[in-house]
Amino acid sequence: MVLETLGEWSLSGRIAIVEATNDQSITALPGRFAWLPLEEIADIEIEDAESSVRVMLQDLLEGRTDDQAPFLQLGWTEDLLRWIGRELPYDRIDIGDEIEQVNASSSHTLLKIRPRHGPPLWFKAVAESPHESTGNEYVAVTMLSNLLPTFLPTLLGVRTDWNGWLMRDGGASVEESGHLEAETAETIGKRLAEMQQASIPHLDSLLGHGFTDQRIPALRDTMLSMMPYLEEAVLSQRSDAIPAIEIGRLKEIAEIFEEACFDLEEIGIPDTVVHNDLNGGNILVAGDACVFTDWAQAGVGNPLVALDQLQIYLAQGKTFAPWCSRILHAYREQWRCDISEAQIDLGLRSVRLVSIATHLTSRWQWLESRYHYNPGLKSYIRSLVRQMDKTAQSRQCVGVQK
Repeated sequence: MVLETLGEWSLSGRIAIVEATNDQSITALPGRFAWLPLEEIADIEIEDAESSVRVMLQDLLEGRTDDQAPFLQLGWTEDLLRWIGRELPYDRIDIGDEIEQVNASSSHTLLKIRPRHGPPLWFKAVAESPHESTGNEYVAVTMLSNLLPTFLPTLLGVRTDWNGWLMRDGGASVEESGHLEAETAETIGKRLAEMQQASIPHLDSLLGHGFTDQRIPALRDTMLSMMPYLEEAVLSQRSDAIPAIEIGRLKEIAEIFEEACFDLEEIGIPDTVVHNDLNGGNILVAGDACVFTDWAQAGVGNPLVALDQLQIYLAQGKTFAPWCSRILHAYREQWRCDISEAQIDLGLRSVRLVSIATHLTSRWQWLESRYHYNPGLKSYIRSLVRQMDKTAQSRQCVGVQK
């Protein structure tokens, strides 16, 4: 079980702190890793921490733990399995030891647990860390599981000390299955609209518990606040493989974004919960059931943003692209009592810029974290600005044709 990974070191490569949970796992390391005695590990200082690798390991072995790093503790998985046995009608022996570790660090984890009998279970935790922005996923999942329980995997229990939750397996993800059928595509469109409609009475509560406010007025303000970061990102481009966005053009994009916001407001579509990371990996399907997972970027805003983000994902692959129209048709049908087809079509013409901006502002925490100066983050921001530029150009062309 991986407890933590520590950077890329010029001399030592990547360091992984691993706990062997049984005799078999001692020999199950990937080929590029090797076990080392403590005294043979270089005492490398850890970036942004008053510690070193050897001190961290010594603290771990001697049981000196950090409340903000609950998964950098020996035996935490056994603690978890005993807790599951108390939460569910399982004996510890029935839970077994078959655990697939999907994601890991000292402050967050994602595990798939296969009991000896019954469907798989998932445990996810996003414990607070001074060096990571984990968002409000714990709050989002626990709230939505209470308010909109049929649209998320079934919540079976929570570990408040870890900001963790246990879920029943919700089925295969669309990405994992690798294909869609007509009925499944229609189910996805219908369920997305149903979830959005069901969230409308709860928006004040969601906003009051930390869901990001991405309604048009707030989105305008956030984008205005982000302009210095966007300017910094475009000015830091060093490669000439792709033409750089000029500051003047960035300001033009901001003006066109304002116009799109105004148009979308005029249409009068009600705000709803917005997932903000809707892709095939976060849509789970089992028979005629469909649920949505991974709510780390959850917000409140225009519902067409989620539909547009999903369409962007589907259009990227030949397998899924043909089903966009089916999803859109089912989505329209579900909304038709509240929003006309004309409203949806008009909204979709203006939503792309707002959709990209919403995606960008939901990553605002990155810009206020230690990753602010990371070249990879700036490159990612530039890619989003280029998408906005492309969309703005299309909007300008349509305006000329009018």
